[in-house]
Amino acid sequence: MNPVSKKLKPNNTRADGPAREEDEEDSEHERKSVEESITTQLKNRMLASGEWLRLQKILMVKLKGSEWEEQLRCAAETRALEPDNPTLTKLIHHLRPIAQNTIPSEIKHEISTSIEQFIRANIEEEDDDDDDDAADDHHQQRQQNNNDEEEEDEEDEEAMEEVV
Repeated sequence: MNPVSKKLKPNNTRADGPAREEDEEDSEHERKSVEESITTQLKNRMLASGEWLRLQKILMVKLKGSEWEEQLRCAAETRALEPDNPTLTKLIHHLRPIAQNTIPSEIKHEISTSIEQFIRANIEEEDDDDDDDAADDHHQQRQQNNNDEEEEDEEDEEAMEEVV
């Protein structure tokens, strides 16, 4: 028999072909679901502890008055002046990826390092049952600091509304 003339079945007709692909898809979907769950839990913990707000403030301080801010402002003005007169929603949709992708790498690194430290501290905190009282004191102190910062944020938001 000539091996060249022999007809081959497509790979997906093998008994384990489609099933294996479905298993891989299920596994990938499950992995993404776990990642989303962990990300959501991390964000909730950061919000509850005030770390999210603290990192936002650091980011705003570092970016305010920087070249990044000027570039973003120019991109916003250019897009706003286009003939299709974009809505605010369209403008934000256009600017968000630009803003996220042009943050200077030093600032990204600093924020990433802070997030990593937060994660490590929280993992260690869960492992140390003996340190619950210290963690509670730390949490209460953070909450007090957050309350003070929230008052400042409200003032900042009111000032921003006046500008807009």
